[in-house]
Amino acid sequence: MTMVLATGAVCAPQRAAAQTLSGTVTTVDGGRAAGPSVLVVLDEQQIERARVVVNAGSRFAVPLPAGRYRLRVLRVGFAPFDAGSITLPEAGTTVSIRWQGVPVALPQVITRERQNCDLTRAQGATLAVVWEQIGTALGVTNDAPATPREFERYAFVRRLDADGRVVRGITQQRTRGTSINSYRAWDADSLALHGYLHEDETGSTFYAPTASTLISPSFLRTHCFELVDRPDGNRDRLIVRFEPASPRDRVVDIAGSFWVDRRTARLDSVQFRYVGLPAFVSETQARGSVHFAQLSDGSWFIPQWTLRMPRIGARERRSSDNLRRTTFALEERAVAEVQEEGGVVLAAETPGTPPYHAVLPTLRMRFDRRAEWFSAARVSVKGTDIDTPIDSAGRTVIPVPQGRYDVVLRFPFGRAEGAGDIVPWALATAVATRTDTGDDRLRTPTGDQLLKHLCGAEPARLRQAAVWGIVTDSLGKPIPGAAVSAKWVSSVRLPTTKRGDRLSATTHEAQSVTGPTGHFILCGVPRAQFVVEAVAGDPREPWEGVTRPVLDDDSRFEAAGRVVVKPRLAGK
Repeated sequence: MTMVLATGAVCAPQRAAAQTLSGTVTTVDGGRAAGPSVLVVLDEQQIERARVVVNAGSRFAVPLPAGRYRLRVLRVGFAPFDAGSITLPEAGTTVSIRWQGVPVALPQVITRERQNCDLTRAQGATLAVVWEQIGTALGVTNDAPATPREFERYAFVRRLDADGRVVRGITQQRTRGTSINSYRAWDADSLALHGYLHEDETGSTFYAPTASTLISPSFLRTHCFELVDRPDGNRDRLIVRFEPASPRDRVVDIAGSFWVDRRTARLDSVQFRYVGLPAFVSETQARGSVHFAQLSDGSWFIPQWTLRMPRIGARERRSSDNLRRTTFALEERAVAEVQEEGGVVLAAETPGTPPYHAVLPTLRMRFDRRAEWFSAARVSVKGTDIDTPIDSAGRTVIPVPQGRYDVVLRFPFGRAEGAGDIVPWALATAVATRTDTGDDRLRTPTGDQLLKHLCGAEPARLRQAAVWGIVTDSLGKPIPGAAVSAKWVSSVRLPTTKRGDRLSATTHEAQSVTGPTGHFILCGVPRAQFVVEAVAGDPREPWEGVTRPVLDDDSRFEAAGRVVVKPRLAGK
């Protein structure tokens, strides 16, 4: 299963034998650059003949046949500006437009208008005003910047459960480079004809729209649009909802909504879902979003996007009772899991303008009690290689895409040969967001719980404990692969003259090795004093170290401290 983003032509089809209309758009109060905007060219019948982006340097050029035209300038947040009429000669011409911006006023109350199913001929006064702002933002987003920008991007692919709620796995990548467009593109006319899903013997390919797709004539002619209020009554945003004009058999299309800031008239995002998929695929399993933002020079770009795609598998069959009868579903296929791809622009830099910076959402967690073993443990996201240390206050922060994650506690302890790996301790399901600065509370495992989990011991029945520590050299560098042992004696028997026996005792030893970070754990040690020895390096010239922890009846999972190994002295 793959994903491709789509694009299409911005300009309407034009007649042949074109001249060039070029020029600049500057402000009326001093000739400053008007900023990224769109120049619309209308013929004498007020039919749109061309639409071209005026770049951040205020320049434009558009091929047109000779004739008489009327010019309009569109800029996000401002009412359309009538730049007057011109006559374009056979040799072409250059014009200078002095733009005067009048802030647009979007309605505070939505007046119900009929659904419009061809925005190339927009009807309904309110919808036309709002759509002009949306189309302007999409047009300048699709345009190449006058000065190349350097982007730092974060991209990810996530595996989620079938409900799309909990993350099962994630791969991440950060890249940096100069690019005009943020993502790959696809032809909008082909999407209008064949739909947004293509299936063949190699798998399923989902397509998603880019800015130019959403303002292409083929998209506007094949979808119906309606201006609505938010269902929760919040009037900070206007919503333009869209859906396919006529559903088609075996063709997957998209439906969704544009979200517009009512105060500034700026396009905030496009949320969409796939329609025409099998009935067992829910809306939450096949959807996407594209967000929009402005840089300090006024140019627009896509700072964040996501796309969810269902992975289809065979429906699980199971017995319905103990009579060996089997229940079969009418639909033999089901969503096995959801795959989500996305990206975030972390930085965008253009020479001569302040840089743009963004941060990833974070998992913010804090244990409810402090513990010595925080320095040895790490908190990990289940199903991924993402992990992070725990500070002395019990806090940990993990930058990840927004969503719900199962987090676990990992201990990097080495184990004796044949002891097997240490199973991570399940902590909780945490939520990563951009805005939440509070910490999710994590319950700190008790010493009895860790003793049972890490060593399989039952503290209530056996007077056992465990110690952990780290082996380093004299400079503090951790030593992985060192052999560590705890030694102690019990059942000491004193000699007696009556029987003529000798002094005797029972000796015990617990063994382990250090892990990649130099940490070790020794299970089954007594709640008393004993010796911990560490040996590293070449057996012929070993490095050795020793420490003597002292435990008591309350000890369960205790720190043995640092064991410093040094070269064995000659003759010893």
